[in-house]
Amino acid sequence: MQQQQQPKKIPALGRVAALGNLYSAHSEKFYPAVNLFSTEVAEDHYKETEISSTDLQYNASNSITEKLNHFDIGGEVSLSLLAGMIELSGSASYLSEEKENSNFSEMSLLYSTLTVNHEIFSIQRMKINEEVLNDIDGATHVVVGIDWGARCNISCRYERGANETKQEVEGKLGGLLKKMSVEIKAEGKAESNEKESAETNSFSFNAKSDVLKLNQIPKNFNKAVELAVSLPEHVREINGGKGIPIDYFLLPLDVVARVCKKELNRTVVINEIENDMIQRFKQIKKEMEEVKLDINTLSKTLDQNDNWSSVNHKRVVTNSRNQLDVLKGQFQSNFQRALEDVRAGKSERSILQKVLAKVNDVESGLPSIKGLYKSTIEEVDLIISILQPFEKFNVIIFGKKKHMIGSEGTAFVLYLPEKMERSQKLTDLIDYFYRIVKDASKETQPETEYVIQLTWFNPVNFDCPVIRKLRDGRTVEKDIFDKEAKLLEMCTVRVDNRKITDSSSIDEQEYELKIQCPLSYTAAECPRQKVLWIHDKCGDVILYQVKSKCFRCKCGIFRPLDATFRCNDPNHGMSYCKVNHQSQKEIEKLDKDKKLDKDKEITNILIFGESGVGKSTWINSIAKYLLYPTLQDAMESNDNTAIIPSQFSHTNDNGKTVKIKIGDYKGYENENTQTGASATKKPTTYLFDLDDKNRIQLIDTPGIGDTAGIQKDNENFEMILRHIAKFKDIHGICILLKPNSARLGILLKFCIGELLTHLHKSAAENIMFCFTNCRTTFYTPGETLPVLQRLLENYQDSNVRITKENRFCFDNESFRLLACLQNNIKFSPEDIKAYSASWQRAASETHKLFQYVFKLKPHKTDETLSLNNTRKWIVELSRPIAEIQESIQHRMVQMEQIIEMRKEKDIVVGKVITKHNERIEAENQEMKTIMEISATFACFLTSHSLAFHNDGVEGHLDYLIDEKTKLGEREKVKELNKMKKEYETQKEIIEKAIKSSTMQRTKYDIDVEGAAKLKEKLFQLEYNGQTFKKLSEDIARGEDTYQHREVVYVNLHGQRGHLTGDRK
Repeated sequence: MQQQQQPKKIPALGRVAALGNLYSAHSEKFYPAVNLFSTEVAEDHYKETEISSTDLQYNASNSITEKLNHFDIGGEVSLSLLAGMIELSGSASYLSEEKENSNFSEMSLLYSTLTVNHEIFSIQRMKINEEVLNDIDGATHVVVGIDWGARCNISCRYERGANETKQEVEGKLGGLLKKMSVEIKAEGKAESNEKESAETNSFSFNAKSDVLKLNQIPKNFNKAVELAVSLPEHVREINGGKGIPIDYFLLPLDVVARVCKKELNRTVVINEIENDMIQRFKQIKKEMEEVKLDINTLSKTLDQNDNWSSVNHKRVVTNSRNQLDVLKGQFQSNFQRALEDVRAGKSERSILQKVLAKVNDVESGLPSIKGLYKSTIEEVDLIISILQPFEKFNVIIFGKKKHMIGSEGTAFVLYLPEKMERSQKLTDLIDYFYRIVKDASKETQPETEYVIQLTWFNPVNFDCPVIRKLRDGRTVEKDIFDKEAKLLEMCTVRVDNRKITDSSSIDEQEYELKIQCPLSYTAAECPRQKVLWIHDKCGDVILYQVKSKCFRCKCGIFRPLDATFRCNDPNHGMSYCKVNHQSQKEIEKLDKDKKLDKDKEITNILIFGESGVGKSTWINSIAKYLLYPTLQDAMESNDNTAIIPSQFSHTNDNGKTVKIKIGDYKGYENENTQTGASATKKPTTYLFDLDDKNRIQLIDTPGIGDTAGIQKDNENFEMILRHIAKFKDIHGICILLKPNSARLGILLKFCIGELLTHLHKSAAENIMFCFTNCRTTFYTPGETLPVLQRLLENYQDSNVRITKENRFCFDNESFRLLACLQNNIKFSPEDIKAYSASWQRAASETHKLFQYVFKLKPHKTDETLSLNNTRKWIVELSRPIAEIQESIQHRMVQMEQIIEMRKEKDIVVGKVITKHNERIEAENQEMKTIMEISATFACFLTSHSLAFHNDGVEGHLDYLIDEKTKLGEREKVKELNKMKKEYETQKEIIEKAIKSSTMQRTKYDIDVEGAAKLKEKLFQLEYNGQTFKKLSEDIARGEDTYQHREVVYVNLHGQRGHLTGDRK
């Protein structure tokens, strides 16, 4: 072409136009009946260039954005398509298809064949119709070139199973389409085995083609390949072998007028939309798709579970769908009008902002619709998670399908309310019911019925959830879980009282009974962890006497063979089991193990970090570094064990995703494998014997910033404090961080603040900063370091610093590579060499960290525990102060009333007034004492804590409130606002107490021992002493029932580990 400006290329997308036809960039419309040229465009007016090319591309196609990328549609055309301005046909009609629900994953293969290009020789040589040039209002371009050919899009869909991840499914789809690509290139002649053919049968296929004959649904993989292979043959039958238009080349009309020296008596305005705005509209469209998917998935789930899906649940689906349809209709109409006006210069660009704002409106837009169904999805997911485990047992679900509980015999009934929230109490209740059902499944002729009654279909007049025992149709026990709840939290030993011998004799050598559950050695799924055992009757820790070879508790002594065991894992069931051969050997080894442990130097390292930072992977890696100095040693060992079972997905060069499992999951329930959930559930101590003299105890903890919310963080810290109460000293405190973390800022501030709030000042020197995944930042902390340094400046009084000496950089990807190798995944020698260097570097850094810890002065755990205990007491003390004030006020009102009655009964009333005055005086004195002690506690808090409150809590809560508000989750927002109010109240109480304490700092300055004495003083108070005693007992009871989790992994007895070192 001779034109001065290169033509603009746009995809045809099934639209028909000829050379010379006009086009509007405002409305994305062609004018096929109008031609700019006065004479018909003949063959001598254009050049025909043969192209004869084919192209195969496959891509994910789960969203409109991915589909647009798949068809290589961007810029203005993509915006027009999103606005519904383009009527799609042929292969492009695939772009308008929507996924049915979120359980489906889809990928597509686009097979394109180009035949020829037609291009006008010279626009100057063409005779221009000036009337058309000037009179077609809205026209902006003319078609000056066409690429011809055809396309066929084959989509492959797979519905994800219950145990399959999205990554695994997409790996399968990618592998299948790669295979299809090979077959098409080989024209269907590539070899495939029977197994591969069988695997492809689980996929469904569809085809959208520019050739009408090929618009069909292929029955299987082979038919899909045949259909694609036949595309070039069918193209030869259309338009003399050209096919149909694939792309158009357009020239602006003002350029045509200038080149052809014609007068254009109108201004052609073409305002292009900025890329940023285009991306924002793509995002909105994607969000709309996701909302529709959520609603469809919820609808399908309810249809599949009709026995328990309620009218309310289905009403939510209907209302959400209707509101979304209305919103989409309004959006499409407003978007089209606004886009056309902005492009034509009739409206300001800000009108597009208004279209977006309306969709994002909290009251009437997408957040409002999300808020309508989100809580229902959570309810439905919770119901499924409760009911699914019971499907394999003979449990009757009494829902929409009516069921009469037997009038004869025994029945255990779990009553569930429609409105439930996830909580530890609910989890424990369901676990208990699971235990008794599992036990019953072992009976050959069960005589007892097990029923789950859904009260939204079958109402009851009592509070639930609850488990009741019925006999002959009548309730005989109203709450059977209540009696068992505390016992189920612990690992208990049960023994027949007749087998217990009363004895006060104490063996010189007796040790706490800490062994695995006997069932863990069998086919049962109990955890393979050493746990502490408690007598179910007296609650005393069981002791093993070496000399008598008997067990002892408060009740007396008894033989191990007479004892039965039940651990606190739900998979154990309700039954108690006897000691087996392996357990007996473990008991007999207690004496030997304790003697070996007695002379060991023990180093306790507490590990903290935000959720998902990789604490468990780090611990797994350390276990390997202890045993194997090099990656090559580890590879040659064929040791596929792991201290913490875990799994991850690996995608190989063929696009196939493989699930890599490490370690034995049998009975191991401390790691949450759900996507998006925080992994570690409870604090667990991992014991590593470096050699005969040194033991490292790594204390893994649940992540801070738990995905379950800030309330869960509080519960997690309570568990951590109970767990470390067992240790006299903590030698090191590792804070794990990621370099260049995307979650910096608000969350990091909250996490660091939460940690410092719970630690005593004396722990400052024991804090270390460990950075994971550092290979990408050349083994440096990356951008996290300056952010962290600025953050710690806010806690200058704490003396917590990050220095070259107390920061350590790791990369544990070599551990994952090892896991892949042990799962028969192949890697190149170059990869193994690179990761070998990473292994050695990480092992060296681990050695360096241990050496650093060995030289530190241990932190006394009691100091941190006392600090946190004191914080609780300050808050608790505010309650009796308020109650005393209320009581005094009440008594003063009573006195005024009594004085009015004094005329008739002077003597009696006088005695009453005296008594009231004495009580008011006594309560005033108690209030003064309580306030003084509260101020003293506050002084203790400010003097000894690294931070007396977490400045990051409010920011973190505000962030969560903002996020949930955008999602329209009103109930969550309400809950978070309540939480914020509670935090502000507690903060106010502590600050008020601190303010009081600063007035007389010397008077109030105490140590840990002094704090304990003040609590004793509170117990002695005449009117409120019992309240404080009960508070103290409740705290102590929580600590007593806490079950410590320990796992012994590395035990090198007699061998010297390569990560040992001298201590200070």
